[in-house]
This record gives sequence, structure tokens and C-alpha cells, in this order.
Amino acid sequence: MRISHRILETVRRNPTSVFELGKGQRGSNSIARNWEYKLKPFHVPGVSIGQVANTFEAYCLGAFNNNKANLKKIGELYDRYPKYELNYQQQNLVFQDFHKNIEFNIAGDFLLTGEIFRIDRTRNGGYAITVVWKNQESDIWAQELRFPVLQKFYADEFGVPTNKVQVGIYDFENVSHEYISFDEESIEDAMKELQNIIKEIGAATV
Repeated sequence: MRISHRILETVRRNPTSVFELGKGQRGSNSIARNWEYKLKPFHVPGVSIGQVANTFEAYCLGAFNNNKANLKKIGELYDRYPKYELNYQQQNLVFQDFHKNIEFNIAGDFLLTGEIFRIDRTRNGGYAITVVWKNQESDIWAQELRFPVLQKFYADEFGVPTNKVQVGIYDFENVSHEYISFDEESIEDAMKELQNIIKEIGAATV
């Protein structure tokens, strides 16, 4: 069974909800979604943020109805690109990967899947794992189960101690990055809780 990290908090509250969540749902083509995807050239071959903004605007004007609401949204997101560039530079990170699809084995046939917005290297030889934070489930992102779980999985993936991995968000509305590195006890508690959730889901399939 595939469980997206985006729905893990909902599944945490009600494990059997996993059987209904995400059925038949696919990512839709939206203005906000395109704002994310058009960032890739800025990170990969070094295209300027101005070029990225212009590409985003040109695409959206051709792909979406040019009504008042859409034009306002396009304009607001166009202006957000320089703010993203500045805030990203302030993190002092080294870019590694963008919109990475994950598939981590939890237990048996259970997989944690989904998309990671960005993976960067930190200056201390570690890694920063970033997801986009919008339409969030929780009031405080760091309380979500997925973050210590992702920290553990990525530490294993890269072969580094867990304290060399920081996990966090790009806050879409506030145009800012936030990170945390959980201690060993918090990670162990999170992994135990995840295993208990998987057991409850497994029991419901019997």
C-alpha cells in the first residue's frame, strides 16, 4: 500500500481513512502548481529568477482563462519569485535536487510516497529536506508525524547520522523557509508510532 506523506497526518488521526484518501485523485494543473514547477531552471542550470518569472507569466496567460481573478493570482505569484530567491539565498544551502519523488519502505508492502519540493546540501556536510507548506493540515508544521519520519528515512538514504539531516518547509504564503532537526528520541517515538499505524491498517484489511 502506498501512503503519501501529505496525508500521513490525517491517517495518523484515523488510520483506516487511508482506504479512501487519494482514491482517483491526481495533481491538477493550477497557477500555484505552475509557480512551483517553473522554479526548476533557476536551481538546475542557473537561469535567472527574472527569466523564470517571465516564463511562468507567459505560460499561465496562455494556459488559463485571463479573467480578473486569474490575472490577479498570476501577478501576485510573479512578484513572489524575487522574494523566493532572496529567502533561499539566506538559507546558505547548496542545491541538489528538485521535485523528487520518494518511495520509502515502511514495513512489508507499505510504502511512504509523494513528492519532496527540494533537497539541498548543508554547509556541515548534511542535507536539508524541504516540502511546500500550503493548505496545511496542522497549525504547527513541526508537530506533523511525517517530518521526523522523513528525517530518519533520508538519513538512511544518504548514509549520514540523523543529526546531519534537517527537515522543513517552504511556507508558500509567507515566502519563507523553516527547518528543524529532531533528536534521536523524537525520531524513535515517531517511527514507533508509524509502525503502530501500519499495524492498525493491516489489521483492518484482515
